[in-house]
Amino acid sequence: MTFKRLLVLSILLFSSLLLVGAAKTDDLVKIVPQGETINENLYFSGDYFENNGNIDGSIFVSAEDVLINGVVDGNIFIVSQNEIVISGHIKGDIFIASSEKVIVTGRVDGNVFAFGKEVNLESRAEVNRDAFIIADSINIYGAVNRDANIYYASDLLVKGIILGDLNYTARTTNIIGGSVKGETNIRQVGTEDADRFMDRNSSRLFSTISFIFTTLIIWFLLSFVFKETKKKTASLLLQKRSKLFFLYGLLGILGTIAISIAFLMTFIGIPFALIIILLLGSAIYLSTGVFIIALSDYYGNINPKFAGGNNILYVVGLAVMYKIIQLIPYFGSLISLIIVILGFGLILGSFYHKEEVEEEHNLIL
Repeated sequence: MTFKRLLVLSILLFSSLLLVGAAKTDDLVKIVPQGETINENLYFSGDYFENNGNIDGSIFVSAEDVLINGVVDGNIFIVSQNEIVISGHIKGDIFIASSEKVIVTGRVDGNVFAFGKEVNLESRAEVNRDAFIIADSINIYGAVNRDANIYYASDLLVKGIILGDLNYTARTTNIIGGSVKGETNIRQVGTEDADRFMDRNSSRLFSTISFIFTTLIIWFLLSFVFKETKKKTASLLLQKRSKLFFLYGLLGILGTIAISIAFLMTFIGIPFALIIILLLGSAIYLSTGVFIIALSDYYGNINPKFAGGNNILYVVGLAVMYKIIQLIPYFGSLISLIIVILGFGLILGSFYHKEEVEEEHNLIL
C-alpha cells in the first residue's frame, strides 16, 4: 500500500491552512506555554506546533510535527508531514492526517478521524465516542467507548477495550488480551482489494481537499485582497434576492452556451466561441465556492460565535457538507446544479448590482 496520495493531500491541505496562517503568524515555530489561555480559535502553519495551555476554541494547524498537550475546548484539525501526538484533553472531535505517524495518548471527548501511515491509540488514550481510522498499521492499546471503524490496515492489533462494535477490514488481525463488548464485523481482504479501496477513497478525499483548497483561495481573495467588498455584496444578494439571481444564473449559463453555439457555426467565430466556453467553464467552476462563501457570511452574521477568522469554520464546514451531499444519488446532483446556478448568478449580480448593494450595506452599518 502506498501513501503518495496522502502526501499530495497533505500538501494541498497545508497550502490551504497556510492561507489562514499567513494572516495570523510569521513564525515557523509556535509553543503555547503551560498556564496560558487563548480565548479564540487558533490558526498556525509552520515547522513545529506545541500546545501546553488552554484553548477556548478550535485549533487549525499545518506543521511538520505537532504536539497537543493541555486542554482544547473545541475541535482540532491537523495535517502533518511527520508526527502528530495528541496527549492532552480534547473536548471536541479531532480530524488529523499525517504522512507518517499519529499517536493518541490523551482523552478525546468527541470522535476521532485519523488518516496516516501508522496510527496508535496508546494505553492511556480514551476516545469517548467513535473512532474512524484509515492507516497501514493500526494499534489500539487504549479505550474506545463506542464503535471502532478500521479501514484497510495491513496490520491491526487490539490490546485495549472497545465498548461498542469493532468494524474492520484488514489483511492481518490480532486481538491479544483486548476486549470488544459489541459485535465484531470482519472483512479479510487481499492486497489488491485494499489498494483498490484506498485508491477509490483517496480519490474522493483528494477531490474534497482540492475543493476545500479552491474555496479557501476564493475566500482568501474575497476576504483580504478585495477587502470583503465582493464577499459582502454576494452575501447580501443571496439574502435579499436569491430567486432573482437564480434566474440570472440560469439565463446567464444558457445565454452563454447559446452564444458559443452561434459562434461555432461560423468558421471565423470558432476562436471567440472557445474563449467564451473557457470563461464560462471557469465561472461555473468558481460559482460553487462563491455561493459557499456568501452563505458562510450569512451564517456568520446569524451566529457570530463560530465566525472567527473571517468565517473560516463555516467555509470549511459548508464545503465538506457540499461534498457529502454530492454523494447522494440524484438528490446530490440536483442540489449541485442549483448551487452552481445560484453561484453563477451571484457572480453576475455582484457586478450589475454593486452600487445598490453597497448603499444598503452602508445603511446597515
